[in-house]
Amino acid sequence: MMIERNISTGPIEDLADFYTRWPSLRGIVDGVIACEGLTAEEREVVVWLKRLADRVGPQDIVGSDED
Repeated sequence: MMIERNISTGPIEDLADFYTRWPSLRGIVDGVIACEGLTAEEREVVVWLKRLADRVGPQDIVGSDED
């Protein structure tokens, strides 16, 4: 399965940028989850990362530009 990437907006700069882009990035994650090449454990980790990202709000990223 080929996963399309929208790179027209450039690389993700920081957590705030990731949060802002999450609605469009979520579809990419869904594509990764659907890939047949993932093991069950890898798929489970990606599903949990998606759930975690879904719970992040603006209050979670204010002042956290650290990697």
